[in-house]
Amino acid sequence: MTGWSNLPAEQLTAGFACLVLLAPAPLAFGQFNPEADLQDQYESIQQTVAELEATLGRYDPALIENLTSLADSAAALNLHFDARTTVERAIQIQRLNLGLHSAEQIPLYFQMMEHDISAGNWRGVNESMGYLYYLLLEKRANSEESIIEDLVRLSEFHLIGVAGDAESERARHFQRAEELTLLAIEISEFVWDATDLRRIDLYYSLIKQFYLQSAAIDRGGVTGYSLRAVVPESNWVRPARIVRARYYRAGLRLFEEIQRTFAESTDNPREFLAMVDLYRADWQVLFSDDNAEEGYRVAYSGLIESGYDQDTVNQLLLRPQVLPIPIFHFSAEQALAALQPSKSSSPSPDPTSPDLAIQFSDWFDFMPAVPFPRTAPDLQGSVTGNYSEIQLNVQLDSLNRVSRWIQGTYETHLGVVGQFEILTEPDWPDFDRQFLSRRLHFVHFRPRLENGVPRTFEGRLIYRAARSDEDNE
Repeated sequence: MTGWSNLPAEQLTAGFACLVLLAPAPLAFGQFNPEADLQDQYESIQQTVAELEATLGRYDPALIENLTSLADSAAALNLHFDARTTVERAIQIQRLNLGLHSAEQIPLYFQMMEHDISAGNWRGVNESMGYLYYLLLEKRANSEESIIEDLVRLSEFHLIGVAGDAESERARHFQRAEELTLLAIEISEFVWDATDLRRIDLYYSLIKQFYLQSAAIDRGGVTGYSLRAVVPESNWVRPARIVRARYYRAGLRLFEEIQRTFAESTDNPREFLAMVDLYRADWQVLFSDDNAEEGYRVAYSGLIESGYDQDTVNQLLLRPQVLPIPIFHFSAEQALAALQPSKSSSPSPDPTSPDLAIQFSDWFDFMPAVPFPRTAPDLQGSVTGNYSEIQLNVQLDSLNRVSRWIQGTYETHLGVVGQFEILTEPDWPDFDRQFLSRRLHFVHFRPRLENGVPRTFEGRLIYRAARSDEDNE
């Protein structure tokens, strides 16, 4: 290994279905029974493993593939402890045959962490995270390319830890996720060319993490206080506005890095740079910077100059979107495709169309009004199941400032809901309008843009709200 690998590790830093039974009866011949099917599959794999053990012995590496399949089958039956111990056994076989620091055990640790998360075993998750950190950065067990990918994945598990682990551990998970992403960026500078567009995904991941930490500070509590500490676990903290300003400036610097990468990667970067301008304006909305309006105008002009017709650009920007956008799209064509409900349908230019109702889901109860930082729905479901759907008619008043008293503080934000009407309430006995007022004041939207100019929007919002006891005290 070369480049970064010569550096000491310590220098690498910063509708439900209803079945009506008219009369008790046995299952008809051929009727599908998913649970029995899963049980049969589980027992079948168990039998295969037992046969292999009898033939090859208990520690032959040929068992590993079947053991990981057995673990997944156990997890499907909610036998999460069995799933975890099965993967743990596969790891021991791997280490016995290939060595304590073999790269082949890394994907097994990630699989075991998924089972531990499903079981709520955060002690096990944290132990695996610590060992993976050791393997990747102390022992450098994997190739440079694979280490970047593994660091990003480990960072994402830490973000899940923010939601799933104990309150006292949330700030640490935030900080470790940031550290791992910074390390991935640093290593990428040795491994990838300066024009490699894969680095942009790393930059944008870090930008989103800066926003999430800023939102946690807005939320307050133990996590927000810890993120403001001068040094970890210190009682000396910086003012919240100072820390948020640092996150904002750090995000702007990362957009400059994205812009530089685009400029060097193509002879005609105009469209790419316009997309940077668009996302940078989104960033300004998240931090209530009045320069956002000019930023959107510049982005619109850039997309027109890059060759898109006015109708196409308006089609992309007529529909408000919850910020931050999960993925950085390199082109307007990619961004438009992401807005399509399905491959066979086209986005409608009418922002009031029922098909264009805005969908939003809280990350989890501690940090409502913040979207899940990943796009993978499988892991999102493991964060919290305590959701209730609320349908609203909302008004977004362009980029005018909206101010409200929120728990004794006069809060002013850009790109948030001005007025709203509740169409369907959640089934919470203590639900009230103030709950929504507090939540919605921190949900930021890219405004509806017509010819690059922000316009008022009124339409439907389907909000999956995570239940938080704090919001109903």
